[in-house]
Amino acid sequence: MDLRPLRSSTLLVVAATYGILLQIASQAGFFGFMLWIMVTLSLYRYGYAVLRDIARGRYNFPPPGPETMNPWGEWALATHFMFFAALAYLCATTPLLGTGWLAAAVHYLGLGAVLAVFPASAAVMGLTSNLGAALSPKSFGTVIVVLKTRYAALLGMCLLLAVAVGVTETVVVPWAGFLAPVLGQMVSAWSTLALFALIGAAIHAQREDFDLPAELDVREERDRQDRERVWKSALDRAYASIRSGFVERGYGTVKELIASEREGLEIYQWVFNRMLDWEQPQHALELGRRFVARLVADGRRQNALALIDQCRQLSPSFAIPPEAAALSDFARAMGRPRLAAELAALAPQADVSQRAPSP
Repeated sequence: MDLRPLRSSTLLVVAATYGILLQIASQAGFFGFMLWIMVTLSLYRYGYAVLRDIARGRYNFPPPGPETMNPWGEWALATHFMFFAALAYLCATTPLLGTGWLAAAVHYLGLGAVLAVFPASAAVMGLTSNLGAALSPKSFGTVIVVLKTRYAALLGMCLLLAVAVGVTETVVVPWAGFLAPVLGQMVSAWSTLALFALIGAAIHAQREDFDLPAELDVREERDRQDRERVWKSALDRAYASIRSGFVERGYGTVKELIASEREGLEIYQWVFNRMLDWEQPQHALELGRRFVARLVADGRRQNALALIDQCRQLSPSFAIPPEAAALSDFARAMGRPRLAAELAALAPQADVSQRAPSP
């Protein structure tokens, strides 16, 4: 099992920050209590994010964002951790079982079962964010069966972690003097994150069995999301210009966006799909003409015909661009003689447009 995440500088700095915030919260009365709740929720949520990143092989995970402290956001993650914490506390302390060696045995067996199941349940929760699945014996039982001996090793590492943290808080922390309380909070926060990191490392060791994407796939997905955020920002500016009456300026922004991606088919499709959501479809149809021509130039005849059909459904009067004349024979072969004739009639226009200078 890879233990590198436990030494991650990000994990250490984040744990220290959480420790300081928790110590401040413990000394600030009522407002401190509210801060303690927000910081604790953030700690639990970030723990599942650490698990998910490490399970996918991402060791340079980012620090938590301010949204993790939102008391109303991602309740399922915090609820999962608090459920197991409360269940463990109940198993260890409930007086309902009476006293004696039999009651003590039930206490310890119940506590042991809860602690043994938690890593598998946390793995399901971290990977799916589905509370129902995480609490389903079938789901976390599958994790245990798949990991087999590695799950036993994971439980052993979790036990060693608990012992190490206990010794540190009992023997080392008191030597820090007046810094002992905040140091204790830091150690506690680090142990929570380290627990999730160990679970993530165990899952990553058998990533193929859980059909998780590789780090390269995750990085490519992040890059795609970042790229689409830039696209969305540009398209929002274009929409604002068009709504304000500056249509040419808006179209110019769209053209610049498409040109920035070398007029690839992906950017054409993305922009066209987003423009379909606008109030007035004529703007998407205007781009549709250019998109059809681009598909024809790339030899995507089937896609070009499908786009023409889609635009005609939006507006029966959609003007097919002259470049689509090259699709005439293909349309006839597809059993669409009427469309083939219409496309063939565009041929003279296509010749004129090819001879005309580019704008």
